[in-house]
Amino acid sequence: MNRTHLSRLFRIAVGATALLATTHAAQAGAQAAASTSPYLGGNITRVYNLEDLMTRPGLITVGKGDMVIFDFPSDIGAIITPQSPMLDIPEPLGNVAVMTAKVASGSAQVMVQLDNGKYASFVLNFTSGGNGMKRIKIQDLPRTDFAQPITAAPAAPVTMPVYQAPAAQMPVFTPPSLDRSSLTVPTTASINRPQPTWIQFSGALNRGDANNWVSVNVTNQGPRPVTLSSKDLYLSEGGRALATTFDQAVTVAPGTTQTVNIPAPSTLDPGATVTLNWLAFDAAANTYYSLTTSAK
Repeated sequence: MNRTHLSRLFRIAVGATALLATTHAAQAGAQAAASTSPYLGGNITRVYNLEDLMTRPGLITVGKGDMVIFDFPSDIGAIITPQSPMLDIPEPLGNVAVMTAKVASGSAQVMVQLDNGKYASFVLNFTSGGNGMKRIKIQDLPRTDFAQPITAAPAAPVTMPVYQAPAAQMPVFTPPSLDRSSLTVPTTASINRPQPTWIQFSGALNRGDANNWVSVNVTNQGPRPVTLSSKDLYLSEGGRALATTFDQAVTVAPGTTQTVNIPAPSTLDPGATVTLNWLAFDAAANTYYSLTTSAK
């Protein structure tokens, strides 16, 4: 190879190196510009694997008024939580669910059932403030076990002598008949939904010399009765839970209105507004409806 040919190869290599350096610099500049854009906030996305959420709950901290967007790999069948008065949960949109915190303390357990038969569990811990919005991305990825041993080549088969036992008459065991009438069928989990238009729910705060109480009016214009139990009642004032001695279950028949007086603490400040959240259970539809009203 002569000197001229070597010089030409050297110039080609130098040009290629300079081109690669220019390309990397342009990509780095574009990424830096995107990350420092004044029109974009911080990254709000956290990623979970669905298989993990089926065995351990995802822990999420939510400030009062914060919005949490859940993005699942399959359409949502139902959202179940025993603390629904602490959350605002609109109807899911396909595979996306949105939850907003109503309180500034406490926690809620949430289970999301998917149409493909899988589910995800979460524990939401409430605080007085947050960053305003979170996005929880759930992926359904197969788990890879990197600790699996390497499969060895199969050993050569070894021929073993076969022992033939003499034929003998063996007793036949007949299992007792099963009484299927005693079997119980598991019930389907209840579904939580927002307040329907056919239920009117309002309240007023009454103050006495020694006691305060909230008068609640529940009107049922639907086709089925609904039941409101004290175990599904939640009173709060300014994000703070209020104690009550109410311990009843009220059933509102179709086309009727029930007025319920619920004791409230006597230490409420003048001008205080009490928020009342109550679950109305429709037994025929196996559905809870979340009712909310404010009284002052």
